[in-house]
Formats: sequence, C-alpha cells, structure tokens
Amino acid sequence: MVAAQPVVAPQPTVAAQPVVAPQPIVAAQSVPTPIFTPVVEDDVKPQEPVTKAAIIETVTTIIPEPEITPEPEVILEPEVLPEPEPLPPTYLSVCVHARKGKVLRGPSLFACLERNGLIFGENSVFHRHADLAGTEPVIFSVTNLLNPGTFPETNYQHFETPGIGFFLMLPCYGKASSNFNMMLQTAQQIADQLNADVMDQDRVMITPNRIAAYREKSVKYNQC
Repeated sequence: MVAAQPVVAPQPTVAAQPVVAPQPIVAAQSVPTPIFTPVVEDDVKPQEPVTKAAIIETVTTIIPEPEITPEPEVILEPEVLPEPEPLPPTYLSVCVHARKGKVLRGPSLFACLERNGLIFGENSVFHRHADLAGTEPVIFSVTNLLNPGTFPETNYQHFETPGIGFFLMLPCYGKASSNFNMMLQTAQQIADQLNADVMDQDRVMITPNRIAAYREKSVKYNQC
C-alpha cells in the first residue's frame, strides 16, 4: 500500500521586479570653494541694543538748574554802644571819734596825722596825696568834725575836738576802690594810736556790712 503524499500549498506568484536601467556615470565637476575675506573695521564698537540706549538716554536727561543771582554783599557796621552816663559826684566818709568822755587833743592828734602820711594844706585841713611828698593829686582829706571843719595853722597846743572826718570824693584820681581801702586803713591806724573808734558817716560804729557797701560803691567809680 502506497502512503499518501502531503499536499503542498501552492506558492504565491511573485511579481516581476521592474528592470532599472543603469544611470550614466556623471563625472564629478570641481566646484570652486568661495574664499571669504573678513572685513576688519577700525575702532568698531559693539552696538548696544536700541532699547538699552533709549533707557540710558531717558535716565541721563539733565534738567538745567535755575540760575541763582548772587545777593549783594551786606557789610555790617560795628554796633556802636551808647556811652554810659557819667556817675554823679559823691563821696565816701568815715570818722575817728574819741571814746565817751574823751577828746582828741591838738599836739598828739597832729603828730599822729603826719605820721600816717597826711599833710596840712589847702583849706586848713590835712590831705593824703598819691605820693608822700605831696606833689601828686589828693586822694582823700581829713577835717575837724566841729564847724567850720578846719584845723588851726598855729597855736594848736590847746586845740581839741571830739573827732575827725575822712572824706574820699568820687570820682577821684586813680582807682577809687584802692583809694577807699587806703583811707579806711589809715583811719583804723589813727584810731588805734589815739585810743579812739572808727565810725561810719552817720557816726555809728562801723560794721563789716557798711564797709562792704562802701567798697561796692567805690568799685562803680573805678573807670571814672
């Protein structure tokens, strides 16, 4: 018995491929390579974007300042202070007064005055000059407390008085405060030597407060 042969499926029909005609060989043509020569510009600066230049132009716009006219120079004249009014004439006075029940007698009184730099002179009273020789101006004077306030030029052996007065006229020669200090010191020395007391112009025992008031008054006349 013969075995059955397998059935072979029929093969699909293959379409015939078109025949491509061979292309003719074209000889390669030499194409010249272009030569680019760079153009170099002198001092060519890179261009900034237009927008940035516009912004800078806007920002850097300068507004002209208004013209300032200089003011004329003012020359200040020095202020002239009014001259102070002159102080009126016045005086400072102290007394050397004998203690109760006693008097100042001529010979001892005159000797004491001369010993303390006083010179008998004009108007029959004693004067203290700026110098002990008596050639310079008078600083203060010493008078008799009894009217008419003078001393005898001669025969003073029997002269006596309860006290003497010291007068510093203001304004005066020199420094008024220094002259007052000299007058007060002289009065105190004479009072000690004659066993008497120093009193103010009201014939009241002088006090530190009254002395301070006299000094303050004299200072006002220092520049006169």
